[in-house]
Amino acid sequence: MNCPISEQIAKYADEPESLSASELLALLRGDMTVYINETVYELFEITDLLDIQDLKEAAQAIIEGDATAMDELYINTIRGLM
Repeated sequence: MNCPISEQIAKYADEPESLSASELLALLRGDMTVYINETVYELFEITDLLDIQDLKEAAQAIIEGDATAMDELYINTIRGLM
């Protein structure tokens, strides 16, 4: 469901001065809505795009000490949308 107010304050990732994937992730985690290639995304929608096997591997990597594994998974997913 699109809210006109959140669309007005959403960050646009398809403009020339667009943000990086990691900056977009930070905005999404801050309860912002972002536009990527003219599509509106919230964090839960990016999460829905993640492959379950990739999530399992990232969780295992975190257990093994790679604290950035989940961030990398999200960032790579966002990059794929850009």
